[in-house]
Amino acid sequence: MEALLGSWVSNLCASQLTNHNGKHVQAGDLPDPKRPTDEVLVAHALDDARALRDIIMGLAFRFDHVLDCDKILDALARLLEVGGWRRLGGRLRLNKKTGRIEIHVPKKFTPDRPAVRYSHVTFDMNMDQHPQLRDHFPHPTEGPSMQSGFQEYLQSDHPQISLHVVSFRDATLVAVKIPHFSTDIIGWHHLLHNWSLVLSGLEDEVQPFGGFNEDITERIAHLSIPDKPSEKLSSPDIELAGHKQLTGLGMFLFVLRFLWAILFGPRVTSRTVFLPAKTMQILREETRRDLETHVQQCSSSQKITPSDADMLTAWTAKMTLTSTSREIPNKMSQTASIMTVVDMRKRCPSIFSPPDDNGQVPVYIQNLSSVAMTHLPVKALLSQPLGITASQIRRSVTPQASEEVISGVVRHVLADVPGRLRTGTTLFAKGTEILFPTSNWTCARLFEFDLGPAVIGHTGNKPGSSNARPGRPMTIAPVVFSTNPVIRNTWTVTGRDAQGNYWLQAVSGDETWAVVGRELERLKAAVALI
Repeated sequence: MEALLGSWVSNLCASQLTNHNGKHVQAGDLPDPKRPTDEVLVAHALDDARALRDIIMGLAFRFDHVLDCDKILDALARLLEVGGWRRLGGRLRLNKKTGRIEIHVPKKFTPDRPAVRYSHVTFDMNMDQHPQLRDHFPHPTEGPSMQSGFQEYLQSDHPQISLHVVSFRDATLVAVKIPHFSTDIIGWHHLLHNWSLVLSGLEDEVQPFGGFNEDITERIAHLSIPDKPSEKLSSPDIELAGHKQLTGLGMFLFVLRFLWAILFGPRVTSRTVFLPAKTMQILREETRRDLETHVQQCSSSQKITPSDADMLTAWTAKMTLTSTSREIPNKMSQTASIMTVVDMRKRCPSIFSPPDDNGQVPVYIQNLSSVAMTHLPVKALLSQPLGITASQIRRSVTPQASEEVISGVVRHVLADVPGRLRTGTTLFAKGTEILFPTSNWTCARLFEFDLGPAVIGHTGNKPGSSNARPGRPMTIAPVVFSTNPVIRNTWTVTGRDAQGNYWLQAVSGDETWAVVGRELERLKAAVALI
């Protein structure tokens, strides 16, 4: 079902969508999308990276309840009228003189210029009775196709957020699509949470929107940490985990490796991996046992307890590197660079914790992610127990996630304006290393997205349902729309549901999926012995 959700969201790329008033909107409808009455806002520095312009994020939520679609839409549209939240209803424009993106916010949202791009279709049947559901989700609407991509936003009057709903007798599918330019996954959490507040009639509890016309990354970059030598961190020679930024010849070699993988490696596919709570308990127990058995390998200062995120990163890295012999020749003699995404909001409390003048803590819906690198020999990673790798990842990530290091990285990135606009890629590794990007969305609490007040029909708990609370999603399918062909061998932890089950998404080749299948069978057998 998760794969079908992804297929259905992908159809948004070619679907005919409507605005809030039901009027069909096409990319060529507006010969001159710029409006003189719009408020023009400058893009935040980390948002306006070339790499992010290639990515549009979609999330499809399956609810095992019938939902009132009008309530869902009205709540989202109303949220985007509150204070600084209007920024998310703005239109994206390219300033050809500077090469920077701007946000043009309508003075007032109207049916002709809505805050949300919306469409809805209804099927008079249960979801699992649809004749095509076993193979793929139906095309949401009929009509002319539409080119979907970042250029679509720049060349039309479309808002940044698209909402599409499919209603069945017993369930509802809700898909939301936003350019990665607009926010990272924690920004998604803030959007979904405050959307739920408006839907619940709690508009007075909506959190202030930070960064409407100010870029908080400037404050992060100039963060002053008492008694900490920050001068080195702001220099061009900044290092993460002993590695400088990848540039020049190193970047050239890195690109060559990716081209080799694309040309000679297997075709990649995106799949969802479901880990029930009992399976997660098996992995945790194996990790704990590994650390106890191999405690002699760790000094007293290294005896730390890895998190679920560290454990899953180690687990997925080992499976992927076990199976990549075709696209990575001589891998056993190489080093793996595990890249972990770090949320600045959580790691920089002196910047994000203080309340505003009204005593409320603002939320920042933009790209505020740093990275932490863990460099491990492939041979060791494949041979050593899971718990050892997980603890090494935690030991490496912790110092890189401090305020002072993040501040230095941000200063470094902001100083390289031409590079950021050209590629948007900042990697701290060697060109000969194997990059393994990972991201953990558990902190975004996507499974807590609450549309309960919109529930108008509830069929009870279905077999396999992961959530008994009406208005909470049963499954979530993340879909990345990207023109970048090098997205491969990446793993994302989508989240943890109400019953403690974990959901993961990966883009990888058939060899990796075969290894994953064998590992899941092993874990299934272990659970059966409990």
